Amino acid sequence: MEMGFLIGHESPELFQKTPNAVRVGGGPIDPTDGDFETDSVEWKLRHVWGGTLMDPKSAVASKGTNSA
Repeated sequence: MEMGFLIGHESPELFQKTPNAVRVGGGPIDPTDGDFETDSVEWKLRHVWGGTLMDPKSAVASKGTNSA
Protein backbone atom coordinates (compact mmCIF):
# COMPACT_ATOMS: atom_id res chain seq x y z
CA MET A 1 0.00 0.00 0.00
CA GLU A 2 0.98 3.59 -0.48
CA MET A 3 -0.17 6.34 1.87
CA GLY A 4 -0.26 10.02 1.00
CA PHE A 5 -1.25 13.30 2.62
CA LEU A 6 -2.80 16.46 1.22
CA ILE A 7 -0.18 19.20 0.81
CA GLY A 8 -0.23 21.42 3.89
CA HIS A 9 -2.08 18.80 5.96
CA GLU A 10 0.68 16.29 6.73
CA SER A 11 0.05 16.41 10.49
CA PRO A 12 -3.27 16.11 12.38
CA GLU A 13 -5.02 19.44 13.01
CA LEU A 14 -6.63 20.07 16.41
CA PHE A 15 -9.42 22.66 16.75
CA GLN A 16 -11.32 24.02 19.75
CA LYS A 17 -14.73 25.65 19.30
CA THR A 18 -14.80 29.32 20.28
CA PRO A 19 -17.10 29.95 23.27
CA ASN A 20 -20.29 31.88 22.50
CA ALA A 21 -20.19 33.77 25.82
CA VAL A 22 -19.46 37.46 26.36
CA ARG A 23 -18.20 38.75 29.68
CA VAL A 24 -20.29 41.59 31.15
CA GLY A 25 -18.02 44.64 31.20
CA GLY A 26 -15.81 43.19 28.44
CA GLY A 27 -12.56 41.33 28.66
CA PRO A 28 -11.30 38.14 27.13
CA ILE A 29 -12.97 34.75 27.64
CA ASP A 30 -10.79 31.72 28.26
CA PRO A 31 -11.69 29.06 25.62
CA THR A 32 -11.62 26.41 28.36
CA ASP A 33 -14.53 28.20 30.13
CA GLY A 34 -16.82 26.60 27.55
CA ASP A 35 -20.21 27.30 26.02
CA PHE A 36 -22.60 29.86 27.59
CA GLU A 37 -25.55 27.47 28.06
CA THR A 38 -23.80 24.26 29.11
CA ASP A 39 -20.16 25.13 29.95
CA SER A 40 -19.18 22.43 27.44
CA VAL A 41 -15.90 22.55 25.52
CA GLU A 42 -15.82 21.04 22.01
CA TRP A 43 -12.76 19.73 20.18
CA LYS A 44 -12.30 18.50 16.63
CA LEU A 45 -9.41 16.52 15.12
CA ARG A 46 -8.86 16.44 11.36
CA HIS A 47 -6.29 14.28 9.57
CA VAL A 48 -6.46 14.29 5.76
CA TRP A 49 -4.90 11.26 4.11
CA GLY A 50 -5.46 8.71 1.40
CA GLY A 51 -4.03 5.47 0.15
CA THR A 52 -3.93 3.08 -2.74
CA LEU A 53 -3.08 -0.56 -3.25
CA MET A 54 0.17 -0.80 -5.22
CA ASP A 55 0.46 -4.60 -5.60
CA PRO A 56 -2.73 -6.71 -5.41
CA LYS A 57 -0.72 -9.65 -4.03
CA SER A 58 -0.39 -7.76 -0.73
CA ALA A 59 -4.18 -7.50 -0.23
CA VAL A 60 -6.11 -9.41 2.43
CA ALA A 61 -9.88 -9.90 2.38
CA SER A 62 -12.34 -11.18 4.97
CA LYS A 63 -16.10 -11.78 4.96
CA GLY A 64 -16.08 -11.38 8.75
CA THR A 65 -18.06 -14.62 9.32
CA ASN A 66 -15.40 -16.35 11.50
CA SER A 67 -15.64 -19.47 9.33
CA ALA A 68 -12.64 -21.18 7.77
